[in-house]
Amino acid sequence: MTSTGHAARPGPSPVPGTTFWTWGVVPAQFAGLEAPFALDAPSPSAASPRRAAFWWEHAASAEVRVLLSGKGGDELMPTALSYLTHARRRDKAASRRHIKGWAALWGVTTQQVKAQAADPGPYQRWLADCPTHGRDDSLGWEAGPYAPPWLTGWARTMLADALRAAADRAEPLHERPHQHATMAAIRALARWNRLQSDAASPFGIQLAYPYADQQVIEAALATRAEARTSPYQNKPLLMAVMSGLVPAANLARRTKGGYSSDTAEAARPARAMFAKLLSDDSELARCGLIDADRLRTALRGWDRADDRTDLLLHLTLMCEVWARTTSNRPLPTPVPFEETPC
Repeated sequence: MTSTGHAARPGPSPVPGTTFWTWGVVPAQFAGLEAPFALDAPSPSAASPRRAAFWWEHAASAEVRVLLSGKGGDELMPTALSYLTHARRRDKAASRRHIKGWAALWGVTTQQVKAQAADPGPYQRWLADCPTHGRDDSLGWEAGPYAPPWLTGWARTMLADALRAAADRAEPLHERPHQHATMAAIRALARWNRLQSDAASPFGIQLAYPYADQQVIEAALATRAEARTSPYQNKPLLMAVMSGLVPAANLARRTKGGYSSDTAEAARPARAMFAKLLSDDSELARCGLIDADRLRTALRGWDRADDRTDLLLHLTLMCEVWARTTSNRPLPTPVPFEETPC
């Protein structure tokens, strides 16, 4: 694998204690897939191991031993739209204001917002019906399940059977759907956090996740949902907590950063590598889980994929890398590609 980057040397920083890297130094997404982290389960770190290692090696060289991660803020602060059902019972004016705000923000009618915010019904029934849900049911009890279009019919049947079996004994984490959704998201992220910590530990780095602190979670969940999430302000509860500690310009932001452009730039030159990794000989295909032809079609358009397809492709890549490491199958010799510098 060739790289357009050069030796990792930080550029001059106008802010004391801050490092700015020159263009082309940070490894691209997907770099290093031929030598993944050996972890207990699929992990986001597996998709770009060289990039993760770059940051941890830099931190270790600077004698940093503990890194604070912001992971968890998106899971803990925003909440599912079903919060509007409960907000309406105690403050109709606030509920109406939020409904109008979401409608204006998304360019839909207030009736559409109300429909999306409707109570999803009993948890057991919702879980059993998951296989028949629409393309995106992230506004129900919890997000997912994410079933990519390249999943085989046999895999879909197995997933549906597993969900129906689990529904017989399932209990929600909270009686209110929006609170359950937040708690489920935090639990899911905690599993990924543990895997990321395992990957970082050989570099001598300990990762800490303040948003996963028990007291922080309890304090946030004890706050009314309409104070945690709002169409008029990004993470209003967090903004209030950080007032006076974070520059006002940062607190006034209405949006957040994303990775779509970074992924698009990295996916184009890596197509041949993806095709080799996720071919008919892939571990997932050998297990009967994916249709390699349909997946190859999706891979060719990764650089133009919408957010949901981008997520599904990342998840599939993570699962393939993990499946090969657990079965002791070496990953294929990487197809050289010109990394898009970061």
